Amino acid sequence: AGPGAPGVAEHATALRAGLAAELPAYAVPARFVRLDRLPLTANGKRDSSAVMAIVEGSEADGMGAERVAPAHVAPRTSVESAIAGVWSEVLKRPAVGVNDNFFELGGHSLSAIRVLGRLSATLGVRLPLRTLFDHPTVAGLATQVELERRLAALEHMSDEEAQRLLDSQQPGEAGA
Repeated sequence: AGPGAPGVAEHATALRAGLAAELPAYAVPARFVRLDRLPLTANGKRDSSAVMAIVEGSEADGMGAERVAPAHVAPRTSVESAIAGVWSEVLKRPAVGVNDNFFELGGHSLSAIRVLGRLSATLGVRLPLRTLFDHPTVAGLATQVELERRLAALEHMSDEEAQRLLDSQQPGEAGA
């Protein structure tokens, strides 16, 4: 089958899901490249540099390469934008979407520490390292940042203020 064969994206999605069920998130490939055949050297051995050129986006005539990666969804909130910007800077990626996985983009524990430090300075929220491992997408991490901000706001409220907030969140009683 040549490039654009029906079902390539579906196969990549199924492969990604299968690997995710067996491997930790950081070990699941960020993208898949389908080739009709591997490029070979004149001696008939696999041409590693040609394979890397294909993976990195260079054209490889006659190899039938097709990249399959998740669809890009741009950040929707200021928190998602801030997180995506920090990831883009630390991971040296031009565009990071809300569903992109930190580890699939090449992140690791040391880059995670850098990200969390920059997010602390940018957003004023300190998150434990485990948070990024448990919520490795921009959207997931943004949810945790928002939660942490709400919890911080609650900690500074008096008991009376917290009770008023709780009362305002509960539906009114009918017939009163």
